[in-house]
Amino acid sequence: MNREVTVLVTGANGFLGAATVLELLARGYRVKGVVRSQHKADAFLQQYPQYATNLKFAIIPSFTDEKALLAVTLDVDYIIHTASPFSLSFEDNVKDCLEPAVEGARVIMRVAAQRPAIRHVVITSSNAAVSDPTKGLAPGVVFTEDDWNPTSWEEAVASPDPGYVYCASKLFAERAAWDFIRDKKPHFSITTFCPPWIFGPPMQPIESMSKLNESVAYVWDMLSSGADAIPPTVFPLMIDVRDLANLQVDALTNPKAKNQRYLAAGDSAWNDDIVYAFKEAYPEYASRAAKGAYQKPGLHYEQDCSKAERDFEIEWTPLRKTIVDMAGVLLANEKELAVQA
Repeated sequence: MNREVTVLVTGANGFLGAATVLELLARGYRVKGVVRSQHKADAFLQQYPQYATNLKFAIIPSFTDEKALLAVTLDVDYIIHTASPFSLSFEDNVKDCLEPAVEGARVIMRVAAQRPAIRHVVITSSNAAVSDPTKGLAPGVVFTEDDWNPTSWEEAVASPDPGYVYCASKLFAERAAWDFIRDKKPHFSITTFCPPWIFGPPMQPIESMSKLNESVAYVWDMLSSGADAIPPTVFPLMIDVRDLANLQVDALTNPKAKNQRYLAAGDSAWNDDIVYAFKEAYPEYASRAAKGAYQKPGLHYEQDCSKAERDFEIEWTPLRKTIVDMAGVLLANEKELAVQA
C-alpha cells in the first residue's frame, strides 16, 4: 500500500473505530483519526506507539462541525465514518440522538463533495436501519438489503423508548447518505454496512471497566456481574468487530462495493450461548457469569448476507471465538486496571 494514501476515520477511538484504524495501519495506509479530545488521542498513541508515524489525530468535539471536518480533509483520499451516537440513556430524542446522527452523515457527504481527491466513503449503518423494531425476534423473517426500518420521523420523535429512537437514528442517517448520492450525484461513491450487535476483543484504550461502550458493556455485564439469570435475547445476531473492520477497509478499493449496501452478520448471538461459551473457556471465572441452566436458542429473524459473502469472500468469525477472545481481553484489562489502582 502506498504510504501516501490517507484515510480519515471518524470515531477513531471507539470500539469499531479503533479496530478499523488498526486494520488500516496494518495494511500500510496513513490514518487521520477524528476524536473529541486530546486526551483520547494521547491515550490511543500511548497504547499503540508503534503507529505514531502513520497515525495522526484531529481533535473535533462535534462530528457535525462541517468547517472543522473540511479543514482536516485537505490531504484525505478516503473516509470511513463510524461515529454515531450509541447510547440508550439520552434525554431529548431529537437533540441527543436523531439530529446528531443524521447531521453527522450529511456533513460527511458535504465535506467529501468539496474534496475532489476523496474517492470513496464507507458509512457504518446498522441492522437497526433494516429491521422493524416493533416485530421483536420475528421468527421466519429473512432481511435483505432491500429492507428498511419502517419507522417515521414523527414516531421516533414521540417515542418514550430510547432503543426505538436509536434504531430510527440509524435509519435516518443512512437514508440521508443515500439521498445525497441520489440528489447530488457526487464524484465519489459510498458503501454502507448494516451490522447487528458488534462484539469482539476491544482494541481501544479502556480506562474503566464501568465505562465500556454499549455492546461490550452488554456482554461484560453477563460475564462478570453474577446476575441471577441470563437476560432474554433481544437482538439475536452479531458480527465480530475484526470482520467488520476488514470489510470496511476492503470496501475502500473494492469496485464491487461502489454505491452498495450490505448486510453483515456473522453468527447468531443468543445470550445463553454467550454465557456458556465464556464458562467453558474460563471455568475459573464461571461463578462471575450470569446464572441459569442453558436454554437452546429460539427462532428469530435472519439476515441474508450472501451479497457481502459474494463481493468480499468473507469468512465469518463464529460467536464462540468472538466471545472467548473478547473475554480474554476484558479480563486482562480488568487485572491491569486493578494493579494501577
